[in-house]
Order: sequence, then C-alpha cells, then structure tokens
Amino acid sequence: MNRFRFVQSLFLLAFLLISASSKLFAGQLATGKHKLSLHWAIYSTDSVTADGAVISSSGFAPTGWLPAKVPATVFHVLVQNGVYKNIFKDENLKKISKAPFRPAWWYRNVFSGDFHGQTVLLRFEGINYKANIWLNGKKIADTTQVKNAFLHYLFNVSGVVRKGKNVLAVEVFPPKPGDFTIGFVDWNPKAPDADMGIFRPVILETNGGTAVSHPFVVTSLSKDLLQAELTASVEVTNYRNSSQKRDVLLKVNGSKMVKHVSLLPGETKKIIFSSKDFPALKIPHPKLWWPYTLGTPYLYHAEFSVCRGNNILDTKDFYFGIWTVSSYFTQK
Repeated sequence: MNRFRFVQSLFLLAFLLISASSKLFAGQLATGKHKLSLHWAIYSTDSVTADGAVISSSGFAPTGWLPAKVPATVFHVLVQNGVYKNIFKDENLKKISKAPFRPAWWYRNVFSGDFHGQTVLLRFEGINYKANIWLNGKKIADTTQVKNAFLHYLFNVSGVVRKGKNVLAVEVFPPKPGDFTIGFVDWNPKAPDADMGIFRPVILETNGGTAVSHPFVVTSLSKDLLQAELTASVEVTNYRNSSQKRDVLLKVNGSKMVKHVSLLPGETKKIIFSSKDFPALKIPHPKLWWPYTLGTPYLYHAEFSVCRGNNILDTKDFYFGIWTVSSYFTQK
C-alpha cells in the first residue's frame, strides 16, 4: 500500500490584541494601539470644492457633513443618518440610484494627542477602493499607493502629527469593473455604493522609536501529541535616524526569553526564537487546539516586547493554538 502523509504545523490563531484604550485622554497618548473610530464625518466630492490640504486643516468647517463612526461604508453612513430609509423593505434597495456613489467621497476625522518623543504610525486595515490621504494639510499617500480593498496600509506620520488637534482627510474612490474588490453572491443584493469607503479600522500605533510587528508562532507536534516545539518570530523596526541596539523579549507559557539585536537607521529585522536555542519553547503535554466537536480549542498567550534597558518601547501580545493538520491517501 502506498501511503503518503503530509504534516504541516500551524498556526497563529489570533490577531494582535493590545491592551490599549480606544480613546485619547486629556491630550496624552500612551504607547500602544488606538482605534480612530469616533469623530468622523463624510461628504461627497461633488458637493465640496476644497482640496485635501484645506479639508485636513483645523480651520476648515465641515458644514453639512454627515457624522460617522468608522469602519463604515458610505452607504452605511447615509442609512445611519436617515438619508435612505426602509432599505430592506420590498425592493427599495434595488431602486436606489448609483449616481451619488460614482464620484469620490471624503472621510474627515479629528483626533488629539501629545506625541512628543514618540514614533506615530497610521494604519488603515481596509479601504475600498482607492484613496488619497491627507494629514494636517500634508498629503501622505495617493491612489498609486492605496488601491486595493484587501491590503493593509501603514504610514509613519511622526513628522506630520502635532500636539493637540490633528485633522485626517481621506478621499475614497469607488471600485471600477475589474478591480480586485469585495464580491457578492447572486442572491445577496449589492449595495448601490459597491461598498466604497473605509470598511475596516483606522488605527494609530505609537512606540518609542523601535517597534515590533507581525508576531507569529509555528508549532510542531510529536506523533504521540505529548510534546510540542514552538518557533516564534517577530519583525523589529528601527524608526530612528541612528543605529540602535535593543533587547527583544518573548514571554510565553510562563517563561521569558531575550535576544539582542542591532539595527541600522530604518532597518527591519526578523527575529526568530527556536526551541533549539530556548528549551522553554519545548512544551511537554501541551494543551491542544481541538475543533469544538472533539475538545477544547485551547489558546496560549504570548507577548513580544522591544526594550532599551528597562524601558519598553513597544509590545504586541496575542494568542495562538497548538495543533497539526494532516492528510493522507488510503489504498482506495
């Protein structure tokens, strides 16, 4: 009998969970991750003549703009503001004209903070479809850079943010036929705006000049499932204009491990913690992530930090499961 067995070890089962407030308090912003979900307003470019530099200035008055909470598509904001009503009654949704959604729409946000001494990163996790982005009167990205509904975009805005009031303006363009955008099955009515807008979170990330990102854990299980070996990795980026020496700290399963890294200005390195170098990454009798019909989907907690001495410059904590996926051919 010919039998083939392919074993692939996985898996990082959760996304970044940062213990940070979603609000900006009293002009101060602690190191971490902060969602910009409130204080948004939208307006059609057909109804405003000002450009992004003006709209993203503190002196611009968004008179008549519709308040929004992001993430939200343009059509969703209009429905929330009562522009369209009873959209799910009869065939009302199908009757809505698509004309108002052919031009671009502006999203405008106001946020405050004290960013002195910090590196500030602006992350967009989903824009449909293209966009020009302005912050405090400066264009930080255009439609040649932001043009895919499924990409994440990260911008270093440390030199653009200011203490106190900041204004962000995003000019969002709808998808065109052939664009790699959000699809619908034929029995699901399509929204008239083709889901244009900022449909996933906008996040401010702050750090002390060096940051960790893209944490990942690969697990390898013994055949008897009595031991797991972990390989953990993270990317470390130096946002300073000078070389830096840093400590990268990993905490997992009650153990702490450290690696040292030297970074050139603007350099990113992938740091790998293996069970060969750190015996604590060999876990006897691991708690496995089982499908709910077979057992408990147990998740381990892990945390990466980058430090300068005793000062934590950035941290990312997350959860992962230990499991193995296998496939094989039978004689049939």
